[in-house]
Amino acid sequence: MLGVTAGCLVVDRIGRRRLLIPPFWITAGCLALVAVWPGSTPVIVAGFLFFIFLNAASSALTAVYPLEVFPTSMRTTGVGFAAAMSRVGAAIGTFLLPMGLDRFGVEFVRLVGAGVLALGGLVSHFLAPETTDLDLAQAARAAHSARD
Repeated sequence: MLGVTAGCLVVDRIGRRRLLIPPFWITAGCLALVAVWPGSTPVIVAGFLFFIFLNAASSALTAVYPLEVFPTSMRTTGVGFAAAMSRVGAAIGTFLLPMGLDRFGVEFVRLVGAGVLALGGLVSHFLAPETTDLDLAQAARAAHSARD
């Protein structure tokens, strides 16, 4: 609850990109640290608490960012597609997690998670436009020009 509340309070102050990209890298670092230092209880507890807080804070973007990056003509379709893909990803992760744990172990699965987060940070760095303080038409144009 604290992370989501913090995200909602700062999303308009710090901007969408700053609430999106750094948490990807920091949470990737948290998972990687926990994966390479699994014997330290303080590292595990602090790493996961920080991971959970930042992940929850950046989730505040799901209510605003997809609406701003799709052009008006396809906004509802785009938002629906984004929501559906998040559910597909969650289902795939839920299906693959037990198999990955059995076959490769906890540390490897954590490192894969860190890699996925780092990939999200990299993709977002190049493709995610800043839409703070723009009206919907301006935000959609910014998103379109960021992809070109």
